[in-house]
Amino acid sequence: MDFINNSILLAGVEIGTHYYWEIAGFSLHGQVFIVSWVVIGLLLTAAFLGASDPKRIPESWQNFMEATVEFTQDIARNQLGESSYRTWLPFVSTMFLFIFGCNWAGAIIPWKLILLPEGELAAPTNDINTTVALALLTSLTYFYAGFRKKGLGYFKRYLEPTPILLPINILEDFTKPLSLSFRLFGNVLADELTISVLVLLVPLFVPLPIMALGIFAGSVQALIFSTLAAAYIHEALEKDTLTLNKEIKINNIKEKKIMDSIIAAASVIGAGLSVGLAAIGPGIGQGTAAGQAVEGIARQPEVENQIRGTLLLSLAFMEALTIYGLVVALALLFANPFAG
Repeated sequence: MDFINNSILLAGVEIGTHYYWEIAGFSLHGQVFIVSWVVIGLLLTAAFLGASDPKRIPESWQNFMEATVEFTQDIARNQLGESSYRTWLPFVSTMFLFIFGCNWAGAIIPWKLILLPEGELAAPTNDINTTVALALLTSLTYFYAGFRKKGLGYFKRYLEPTPILLPINILEDFTKPLSLSFRLFGNVLADELTISVLVLLVPLFVPLPIMALGIFAGSVQALIFSTLAAAYIHEALEKDTLTLNKEIKINNIKEKKIMDSIIAAASVIGAGLSVGLAAIGPGIGQGTAAGQAVEGIARQPEVENQIRGTLLLSLAFMEALTIYGLVVALALLFANPFAG
């Protein structure tokens, strides 16, 4: 009987019951505050143990913390790129570790053993106020990222592609992180309620696979939230469409001008070489042929007419080569297919 009572105590389901502290006229959510600081304390302790005695070859906690840092670095690097991820790595890492710690704390630590005047301790992420606060923090962060890089020009993105879409663009920027908060809240709350009901109906061991699934789902939710937060920051850092298209067009024009200049210079050089080579070869050939012809006439004056006819025909063929070179040069200068 005691075992059954203890099982029911561990599995009691309370929805809508909260424990508040009244401080200076303000209501402080005691359950979220306590568990959040427990999670923060555990994270700070792990960080201290991992960094208190660094070694060249990491061991135990140092190895664990380095693996954690590398994992969060990969999240930030994959979304923000190599040039920007270092600036926003602390935010992305903090978001991931806090959500991950809250989800695991709610799934592993038996909070129901700690009795409160009202309500019960649970994962802070199963409270909509916590997830909405994380969403608003994400919104403020990527607003700041965009404003920091572009100044007032950041807000031009809300007028694209047409100013008529201004309300929709503003609403979209707030609903993206809010959808993350609702997904995180719904998954964590549903997991805790499912486990509580199963433990209430069936003693301890049957709900264990569901608890393992909840731990896995909590890890995935932390990864999704931090990854999309980094993606939203990257989107805010990107240039707006009109500016990007204008820069691409200007760069294309500059590249075209550079290529046209290179082609024009190459055409002039090619024309000069074609005319020069076409003139040098026939010039040498004509001089040699004329010299041989004069020598032949001097030796055999009786065949002067035949030698002169052969010489003129040879000179005509040689001059044709020069004309071909001139045609090539004119084509390069005035009919080049590669020139703009």
